[in-house]
Amino acid sequence: MRVSYRWLQELLDLPWTPEEVAEILTMLGLEVEAVDDWRGRYAGFVVGQVLEVESHPGRAALWVCRVAVGDESVRVVVGSRVHPGERVVVALPGVVLPRTGVRIQPRSIDGEESQAMLCSRWELGLGEEADRIWVLPADAPIGQALSAYVPQLEDVLYEVALTPNRGDCAGHLGIARELAAYGALPLHMPEGTPVASAPEPVELVVEAPEGCPLYSCRAVFGIVARPAPLWMQIRLWQLGMRPVLLPVDVMNYVMLELGQPLHAFDYATIAHHRIVVRWAHPGEDFSGLDGSRLVLQGDELLIADPDKPLALAGVLGGAESQVTEQTRAVLIESALFEPVSIRRTARRYGLETEAAYRFQRGVDPSGVVPALGRAASLLAALAGGQVSAVVVHGRVHNTRRVSLRYARAARVLGVEFSAHEIHTLVERLGFTLESQTPEACVLRVPSFRPDIAEEIDVIEEIARLSGYDRIPLPEVVTLPLAVPELPRELAPCGIAHPIIGALVEWGFQQVFTPVLMDPESAQLWEPQPVQLVNALGVEYSVLRPSLVPSLARVLSHNVRVGERTVRIFELGKVFRRRGEGRRLEDYEERVQLGILLSGAAAPLQWGVPYRESDFYDLRGIVEQLLARLRIPEPRWEPWQSQRPFPLLPAAVRLWIGDDQVGWLGQLRPRWLKKLEVEQPAFVAILELAVLERRVEPPAQYVPVPEYPAIRRDIAVVVDAAVPVPLLMELIRRTGGEWLEDVTLFDVFTAPAFGEGKRSLAFALRFRSRERTLREEEVTPVVERIVAELERQTGARLRR
Repeated sequence: MRVSYRWLQELLDLPWTPEEVAEILTMLGLEVEAVDDWRGRYAGFVVGQVLEVESHPGRAALWVCRVAVGDESVRVVVGSRVHPGERVVVALPGVVLPRTGVRIQPRSIDGEESQAMLCSRWELGLGEEADRIWVLPADAPIGQALSAYVPQLEDVLYEVALTPNRGDCAGHLGIARELAAYGALPLHMPEGTPVASAPEPVELVVEAPEGCPLYSCRAVFGIVARPAPLWMQIRLWQLGMRPVLLPVDVMNYVMLELGQPLHAFDYATIAHHRIVVRWAHPGEDFSGLDGSRLVLQGDELLIADPDKPLALAGVLGGAESQVTEQTRAVLIESALFEPVSIRRTARRYGLETEAAYRFQRGVDPSGVVPALGRAASLLAALAGGQVSAVVVHGRVHNTRRVSLRYARAARVLGVEFSAHEIHTLVERLGFTLESQTPEACVLRVPSFRPDIAEEIDVIEEIARLSGYDRIPLPEVVTLPLAVPELPRELAPCGIAHPIIGALVEWGFQQVFTPVLMDPESAQLWEPQPVQLVNALGVEYSVLRPSLVPSLARVLSHNVRVGERTVRIFELGKVFRRRGEGRRLEDYEERVQLGILLSGAAAPLQWGVPYRESDFYDLRGIVEQLLARLRIPEPRWEPWQSQRPFPLLPAAVRLWIGDDQVGWLGQLRPRWLKKLEVEQPAFVAILELAVLERRVEPPAQYVPVPEYPAIRRDIAVVVDAAVPVPLLMELIRRTGGEWLEDVTLFDVFTAPAFGEGKRSLAFALRFRSRERTLREEEVTPVVERIVAELERQTGARLRR
């Protein structure tokens, strides 16, 4: 969650610098992962007024402007149309654009001098509009520094990692409350108690109180749905939210301020002015304001009217009730939804919205109605209009009490705290002292802390606020002498490290991808992939049966950003269902090595012609890797049947002895095109368990041969369907102990051989370790080899 230092200053008088605040928050358990310092970022940017606009004499798509920047004016060439009288942001010479890092300097553009630059919101890092100049409100003072006109720009932003139990800190008020407790500072609560000038706007019916214990709403009539004021837009953008229209922006602003999610409905779209909180009907359709269309299963909580769903409660607003520029009245919702229901719905449809994020962690029941008042008051003040009375259903009583024993706190923390010290600390955190004895006290837990349930929780709060540095270190620390071994199924594979080292050395990059994927992609590799019971969404609902889709997505991302040469690998788990899936034994989990190669075969350099990677490049890499791992005699055989659809027919399987180690092939272009990849890609998949089983002991020293070798070449004509590995295996088996090496050095086809025939030439190297071989000793061996090839494959010697 992003937090603004300047906003915190509005909620309490901070005596600390931004750097000190980051340190204090981390010490309080609210880890600050990053600090984004905006101070001075917009120095040199000023408010200007366009005085004159002329067409560029040399280019029709450009204009030449004269812009006042105080007592002076500058000439600026722009590519987006502006009009005289408009107030704009001018980047003066020497400043650096925050988004692009470009330094502004006077220059000539097609013969016309441009002394400065008029900025878009995108170039300033303050919006998404990149194709038009940012026009400021008419009250912007000409010549004033932009950061003086919009002081929110002089800020420091924190990225705070909230743990799931700290939903109370999902707003600036919660963060300020923590800092106030740490420094014993008073809080400045936001104003927001509007006077109702209209009756209750709707009839409210809650049919699902178990999913919605508390629901409140009120309307604001007679508004104008215009853009929010500039200060609010900037603050929302800084904190990661896109400004839309004033009613929507006010809801988001109050949520970021108080931590209570709110929603605004267009009041005119609510049929019969009746709100119903109910469970969805199985098969009911819902259209979200994000453009999604969902078919509901029946256990989702809905906000509806008598005719239609209006919102997926606590997760997403509906398209039919969203606020538009024509909206003249809104109904504001503030509620308390049951976290489990919200979490289930958000994960099922992959809708991790800001509202769902907060409802899943739990919101403050006592803050529901005040947040409604704050939003209505702020909207009425900024947009005009009348505020209605509040409609409320339900009530949540805070009955949580915790007993705290002083001796127990001292024993756990190792520090003696007096009863007065403990009372002071917990009261600063919002606890109320209800009763006390010399040995213990009873505390009422604040409603905004649903995570406090037991005595140990309060003790942890005392330690957190008083400072962990007060807890003494023990003089003696006992460490276990033996570390228990990991179970075999969890122990890392022994050959993983050498595999990573070799592939990285050869220019590959290791990637890490999720094991979850969508069913459609998984079923291309396994008809019945392993389904998750409680999936985050459809796209993450099965465990992957193959590494290939994950590697292909990485390739797709790289190609889309302009990186055509991709050499990647992953060591990851794949999953398969072997039986009916009723027992643990019906599921299989394996570790595979996936290698993907696409693009240039070698880095671009002078003197080396460009060549695309091909099948044989990847095959050579696999064979080189096997040699590095001391795995001998790999055998490649064509993959004749039952290939997954994404593979072209020219795929081969890799065997070591009787074990199938994996396969290698080219991905089908038609499948890659769906991923926006239009270049060849080759993939190899190897089973790590089989590789590890086939690793041979380290090589032993063998003296350099004392006797010379004899080379004999043979060329045979054979059916093209006969695989080369089979022929080489027959040669090795028949060659006997003198045959030292076999190499294929030529492949040749000619009409004279006959249809479907080819010539294969092999170099055979013979050597004895005991004496020099004679030609007449080697010739019978070669004849035996040729005869065996003819008997087994029909090959004939080419003369």
